[in-house]
Amino acid sequence: MTKSSLDVLDELEAVGGRLKKEAIINREKNNEVLQKIFYAVGNPYLVFFVNKFTRQVPIAVVRTPEQIDENVAGYIQLLLSLSRREMTGNAARFAIEGFLAHSTTQEQKWMERILLKNLRCGVQDSTVGKTWPDLLPSFSVQLAHVLQMTLDKENKHVTSVSTPLTYPICFEPKLDGFRLVTMKFGGVVKLFTRNGNELDTLPELAKILEAATYDDFVLDGEIFGTDWSVSASVVLSEKNLKDETLLNYYVFDAVPSEDWTKQECAIPYVDRRRRLAEILTSIRNPRIQPVLGKDVENEAEMIELYELYLAEGWEGGMVKELTGTYDFKRSKSVLKMKPEHTFEGVVVGFYFGKQNTKNEGRFGGFEVVVQNEAVTRVGGGFSDVLRNQIFEEGPNSYIGRIVEFKGQPDMTTEDRTSKDGKVRFPVFVRFRDSKDVDPQLLTVAKKFLKSGDG
Repeated sequence: MTKSSLDVLDELEAVGGRLKKEAIINREKNNEVLQKIFYAVGNPYLVFFVNKFTRQVPIAVVRTPEQIDENVAGYIQLLLSLSRREMTGNAARFAIEGFLAHSTTQEQKWMERILLKNLRCGVQDSTVGKTWPDLLPSFSVQLAHVLQMTLDKENKHVTSVSTPLTYPICFEPKLDGFRLVTMKFGGVVKLFTRNGNELDTLPELAKILEAATYDDFVLDGEIFGTDWSVSASVVLSEKNLKDETLLNYYVFDAVPSEDWTKQECAIPYVDRRRRLAEILTSIRNPRIQPVLGKDVENEAEMIELYELYLAEGWEGGMVKELTGTYDFKRSKSVLKMKPEHTFEGVVVGFYFGKQNTKNEGRFGGFEVVVQNEAVTRVGGGFSDVLRNQIFEEGPNSYIGRIVEFKGQPDMTTEDRTSKDGKVRFPVFVRFRDSKDVDPQLLTVAKKFLKSGDG
């Protein structure tokens, strides 16, 4: 071995570009210590329970790559024992400091980053998964299918629902927020996007949750401000933390941490809802609220409540079976009811405005690939200011960007696209961040762009 695992991390930190980092990791696919490092950092269910420690003076010795890796492997064994609570409190902190005191400057640098679960070398979990597909546990949330409904001739009001439902059901307002999963394991709170990307942009919210008396539960909900763009600007800020007090956390589910770790939960929704109410009572902070729904007995009552939610400014409604389990995938226990369905896609091309229109010779719209690999032309919904900005910056510079757009419901297919897979009457809504979209969509787009079809 010519390089230690820490030399490889130094190399990853120094090199730019995802493809170069992928090549380095693939080159090291047989490096067991490097695997252990990425497992310790990337496993969202490992908590080491030591956040504060005193930095130590590094030792001035020259170690071989083998000796460095032996020291790092022993350190990770210590962290795993801390995650099992075999050592706690001051004893755990002293053990960490003892390792640091017998380590070099390079070793201390990476040991501290491993402890804090942030390597800061530009490598995402998805990149690690390409070389070691089974190394990190899965992280999935429950997603909703679409409720099939019939609208009146003006496409404004629901006249009937065709999806079979067993009443009573719970019907909640649908928020236009940012999905946020909060885990509290052994008193330590961690925040995640719906795809398992850890967030550090809501520290005050984390403190509120840590101070509450409940423990070993995962809360699922939406962080919500005055609108989605405000929520996203705070949650996804990368350089400077923004004022998070503008945002409240609306929680709609609670799952025991043991079940979340296994990604299996058979507890009926009515029981999870009862436990959620107990947890929120223990928090007692106005920034954390339940999503208040109502149990309805029939279709007419549900449609009436749906119209009320729309009138109050909500996106629509969410149907939840009282006996439904929490499924870590798209689930028929949860259905969404919206006047227009929203889609996520990746820009793979663009087109100019049609002849004899105000956009002739200028930016007309994007060609967007969605998860079913169909390409839809999205030309509506752009303000004149945004159109001018895209045209001036060059539409080609937007290829690879993620967009959210909406389309008119089509009742002939379950995902509400037309039979050829394209979205009907698409309208641009906003750009999105890759941290908060389905990774499968990014895989489809990458494949599409690589093939040269875009």
